[in-house]
Amino acid sequence: MISSVLHRKDFSLNLTPTFSLQPAQACKITAVALASLALFSVQLGFSLSTTIGLSLACTSITLLSEKLKTNSSDWFSVKDINKEMLFFDLGLRLIFVPLYTGLVYTLLGPPSQVVALRILACDIRVIALATLIAPITEEILFRGFIQERSEDVCKFINRHVLQIKKETQPITSWLLQGIFFGACHITGNQILGNLAHKAIVFISLATNAIYLSSIKDRDKSLISPILLHSAQNIGMVLGLRAFRPFIVR
Repeated sequence: MISSVLHRKDFSLNLTPTFSLQPAQACKITAVALASLALFSVQLGFSLSTTIGLSLACTSITLLSEKLKTNSSDWFSVKDINKEMLFFDLGLRLIFVPLYTGLVYTLLGPPSQVVALRILACDIRVIALATLIAPITEEILFRGFIQERSEDVCKFINRHVLQIKKETQPITSWLLQGIFFGACHITGNQILGNLAHKAIVFISLATNAIYLSSIKDRDKSLISPILLHSAQNIGMVLGLRAFRPFIVR
């Protein structure tokens, strides 16, 4: 009798689902929810219903993915960051990007990106978005959400469809998120000019996005890409503002 009761108790316990999340997983899901709300509403200007729908989709996919994982990385960990390389890259961007940006647009004329034109016009809202909000929201969604979902797809294909070399899988996810990142910055009326202007902007942004993906994997954290993204945009703002008299003639 006692054995039977214990057996039934164990069996009922095994059927009880667990919905607990590790702190890193809960942090990821919350970050995706907040970042997607900010990106779709503030940066892209989508309607409330569209913003909520897309944010729920991104958050639900993240939740499902994290529940299926046995191990989850911590997006905001600093323990594996290569601080020497990070500080060097930050300094390089803050020095080189302003000079490069200013000289290029001085020689070639005003930029084709609407965001850059608004920075030239000293639009404080756009400058704040570019230097403070965009680096956080875009890194969470592109180097975080999209990159890791691309990794999930690669693993699924490797397991059930065809074998993908282990060293090829991360590169594939870098390329996919880079394509998404570049495409999102040339859609609609974000670029003034012909197809060549869009191609140049797409290639430059996609290339930088791929590099940031490699940094995310190197440091096992989104902190490094966020800081580098912010430094890149700050450098662009400094270059446009410092060289404005020579760009706008």
